[in-house]
Amino acid sequence: MLALVRGGHAVVYLVMVVAILVLLYAGVTAHAGPWLWVALGLLAAEATVFVGNRVQVPVDGARRPLRGGERPRFRHVPPG
Repeated sequence: MLALVRGGHAVVYLVMVVAILVLLYAGVTAHAGPWLWVALGLLAAEATVFVGNRVQVPVDGARRPLRGGERPRFRHVPPG
């Protein structure tokens, strides 16, 4: 179960990285296509979830009981 939670967190992390890169590309090239709006929507949703969870990673709450008292190996990158 812990592997499933970590895998889901990794997928969300990668999607957010791609959304940030799309936003960066749009800013550098001044290209505002449909992918820009998708990326902005994803980033806004992520920010809303993050703030709604008291500025903590939401997956941490699901992962903490599965860890069994083990301290997190990483605090930021890579996710997991």
